[in-house]
Amino acid sequence: MKALTRKSLLARALGKLADGVILQPRWFFYPQLILFLGSIAYTIFFLQFDMDRDHLVGSNQSYQKNYLVFRKEFPQPDDLVVVVQSDDIEKNRQFIERIGAKMKAETNLFVDVFYKGMPDLGKKALLFLDEDDLTNLQGKLNDEMPFVQQFSQTTNLISFFDQINTAFRTSPREENAQTKSLLDAIPALQQIVSQADDGLKRPGNPPSPGVMALFDPSAVASNYITFADGKMFIATAHAPSEAINDVPPTLGMLIKNAILENFFHKRTTTGDLNSDAVERLRELAIQTQAEVGGVNVGITGQPVLDYDEMTQSQKDTTLAGIVSLFLCALIFIYGYNETGRPIKATICLIVGMAYTLAFATLAVGHLNVLTITFVPILIGLAIDYAVHLVTRYEE
Repeated sequence: MKALTRKSLLARALGKLADGVILQPRWFFYPQLILFLGSIAYTIFFLQFDMDRDHLVGSNQSYQKNYLVFRKEFPQPDDLVVVVQSDDIEKNRQFIERIGAKMKAETNLFVDVFYKGMPDLGKKALLFLDEDDLTNLQGKLNDEMPFVQQFSQTTNLISFFDQINTAFRTSPREENAQTKSLLDAIPALQQIVSQADDGLKRPGNPPSPGVMALFDPSAVASNYITFADGKMFIATAHAPSEAINDVPPTLGMLIKNAILENFFHKRTTTGDLNSDAVERLRELAIQTQAEVGGVNVGITGQPVLDYDEMTQSQKDTTLAGIVSLFLCALIFIYGYNETGRPIKATICLIVGMAYTLAFATLAVGHLNVLTITFVPILIGLAIDYAVHLVTRYEE
């Protein structure tokens, strides 16, 4: 490699540049300041965060091509899932009914809300039962038909109890079909009264006891999506449109959201429908848990995991960048036993990082879960140039 001499073209150009900086510093300082501020503004408004895992795999891979073609031909939105767990089946049912009703009411954020089995299938629900279950159901309906017909006209608890009192008061002493049906229905009546009392004691709108309480109170869980013998109930839903989610949030949106959340305690929106749905679902879960105490509640699903991964990676990267910048400056100051030149070098490092982010925004346009970590890495690498410059200056 040819050595740099005083008479070389590069040496003369650098000399002219140094003379210009010394003689006319304003010609260099203010354009750099404008470029620095412009780079920050450009990054804030246009740099996006793409957390789609599909974009981490090369589109030229054959298996990735097949998978993307499959997703395009058979589009299926990812589930938003609410999970409630406790040893009390009735509390689980109360929670899932309440949050299911709230989700159904917000059609702008939740569609395809599903937490029940047979009732949501309408008249076709019986097609999913085998012959033995249909036979037992028919026999149970025949036995309970007098009771069902007698109280089918009730619309509230007052008329319901009035009819029950009338039935007990006017029933004959000798046993007949009506009397036997009334006696057999006493456990169901107790279940309805117990659920009504429990619903009145809780805040919010109490759910209906459900038709299963009239037949077999112990089989209530079979009408819902349950696991672990009814100790765990779940509800699922989708965001209304996956197409909107193709636009990642920008850095400016995330900064605005952080300010609103941390200083004004307002719920934020990022322009991503999945993110809005996840935040709202988390609010509904907390609100419903306050109405039905004594249960463990959580939300999950691919949109929830993606959203939490994005927000957590942004918080961690921001914290790591600030800490690494502070530590580099502190080590620099301690190593040279002064503050002037190390602080100036750190300021130059910040300016260089702004230029780098603006170039990444212009050239690529987005960061993903891997490249978002380059900021603290570059801080540790880029400070080396300042170390060499200051050391060479002392020599």
